[in-house]
Amino acid sequence: MEVDGSTIFYHEDDYCQIQLLPNENYSQLVKEIENISESSKSNFDGYGYENIVVRTNERIALATRRIKKKELEELISELKVERHSIVSTGYGFNYRIQSKNTIGFGKEPFGIFYEFNEETEVVENIWLTNPRQLEFVGLPSVISKIAKRWNLVLIDWNSLTLLDWKNLAAVDKYFKTMENIACHNLTLLLKTEKNCLHKSKFQNIDGSVILNSQELIEYMLKEDLIETEKDPDIYFLTEYGYTFADVGVWPKPKYDLDSYSEFSDTNIYPDPMNLPFYKRRRRRRMIAIIFLVTLLAIALIGIIMS
Repeated sequence: MEVDGSTIFYHEDDYCQIQLLPNENYSQLVKEIENISESSKSNFDGYGYENIVVRTNERIALATRRIKKKELEELISELKVERHSIVSTGYGFNYRIQSKNTIGFGKEPFGIFYEFNEETEVVENIWLTNPRQLEFVGLPSVISKIAKRWNLVLIDWNSLTLLDWKNLAAVDKYFKTMENIACHNLTLLLKTEKNCLHKSKFQNIDGSVILNSQELIEYMLKEDLIETEKDPDIYFLTEYGYTFADVGVWPKPKYDLDSYSEFSDTNIYPDPMNLPFYKRRRRRRMIAIIFLVTLLAIALIGIIMS
């Protein structure tokens, strides 16, 4: 949806740092990555870099694909994030200029942007900023559709990652999807004093607070990782979520907890009953049993003495 009068900002250093390019450039991009990597190692003096590497222009420009604005936006609209026809760039808080012929989708600091030719409405550049966020949980699917339709690859110049969309494992690893974010919050829950978290405290992978955590919460409830009690805005770890928070392994596929060793290809995980959670649970049960036995003993003594 378009938001009239609103704008979205991207830092000038993020321009085309994570971009989509024609697949014909693959070999050139691999060589470019190797060159940058080697230069980084040889030019680093312990504090900074003595020289910088200027990237060469790609052999086949994105504009040769003749992607029309309307075609691209039909796919991006599946993300159901805000569309901004006014885009600004710059740095800091004091230097901002309009990024002409640019459309942005999302909400700062994450977004997907494209530049277009004003006369032909052909897309000339497509790039992303901070794509590993909950608000962009559907991004891998959308970018995959764009890449496959126009035979594109994704290059992340920040991490020197080149994604071929045929390698689904690499794509999933790059985009830290809902599962990764859920796993991050399982660990977060485990570290809290009472193993509980208010819905406003759920985090993205980078530690930033999720602006709207409802989608994540519904997902974790569905997967039986968290539960709520009296206060519907406070969430606790379930036994299932507790177990995986203890060992830091994503619970998928969902096996029975008694078969927990199946989660490891090498079966190196300890017996589930020796995991910290089960030890705590057994200790709590033992305390409860002792308390009940004590109450029964006191009641029995009272009956005998009366």
